[in-house]
Amino acid sequence: MRPLGLKVDCASPGEMRGVLDAGFKPSDILYANTMKAPTDLRDAFALGVRQTTTDSVEGVEQLANEKTDCSVLVRLAVDDRGARSPFSIKFGATQEEWKGIMEAIRSTGLTFGGLSFHVGSNSTDPMAFPNAIRLCRLFQERIGCDVPLVDIGGGFLPSESTFQRTAAAIRQEMEDWPGTQWIAEPGRFFSAPVQMMLCPIVFKKVSKDRIRYLLDDSVYGQFSSIVFDHAKPAWRVLGSNGACTGKQALFFGKTCDSLDLIASEENAAEYQVGDVFVIPNMGAYTSASATTFNGFPVPPTYSLEDERFCTTKNALEVLFEEVPVTTRVSFPIETKSNISLSL
Repeated sequence: MRPLGLKVDCASPGEMRGVLDAGFKPSDILYANTMKAPTDLRDAFALGVRQTTTDSVEGVEQLANEKTDCSVLVRLAVDDRGARSPFSIKFGATQEEWKGIMEAIRSTGLTFGGLSFHVGSNSTDPMAFPNAIRLCRLFQERIGCDVPLVDIGGGFLPSESTFQRTAAAIRQEMEDWPGTQWIAEPGRFFSAPVQMMLCPIVFKKVSKDRIRYLLDDSVYGQFSSIVFDHAKPAWRVLGSNGACTGKQALFFGKTCDSLDLIASEENAAEYQVGDVFVIPNMGAYTSASATTFNGFPVPPTYSLEDERFCTTKNALEVLFEEVPVTTRVSFPIETKSNISLSL
């Protein structure tokens, strides 16, 4: 990423230390967390980070009290109802708060660096970004200031067709902002497609009206995004092609928690122990929040980088010969041919 000119946004000093160790400079970092513990803010300044976001008068005062000059982006609250994980309940300044925040920035001598917003994680509304950019224009008109930079946040789905529509709508709005720098935070878009997961059924029990399957992971592990990110993993099954049973199928994780439900399916086909679920787009908000709850280890990750993995089919054949399941499979970001899984 760094040789390509990409920079990073960080939520904490811990993340900052990680990217600094990877070769980034403090000037490459945006501290994109509007609510900060005092110790975290001091640590960030001590690391040399001088660009951050805020969404409140209290946040401006906190920055000013540290007596360290920094560039401040004002994060706006935007309509994020089209997102699986909306953020505006926690982050973002409302229109009624704009004037007070800007007056605080000016009176404390901090530098107004621009605006930021986030339309929510996993946003499915292609108009969310254009509408948010128009809100930035409204801010500029009401406050009467130049906006040197706009951070449009993230939330991009890893679907190419959805991304193309969203990108076209964003570019159209950008045409009305000559001289403004634009940045984005496409973390999920980069990371989700480069990892898939292979997860087998390890136990099965049949009752009158339902079949309960036990998968070799849990919502405390790689499926944690179901809880924290409202994810709905899509999968294909390698193995049985059973007939429809007319029963409900419940796919549980292997912990002792009855709430460890990964998915359910009505009128499901019947699967067998040993059938393997192939789950694409498992590179975002999975490994980072996985735990070893109940003593179950986090599955290992294997990187597929050589010519044997030029297609997903080849990759799976090699995997079943060489590595155990459950396992995560990471593709190099540049290996575009391995991102689309058509089994």
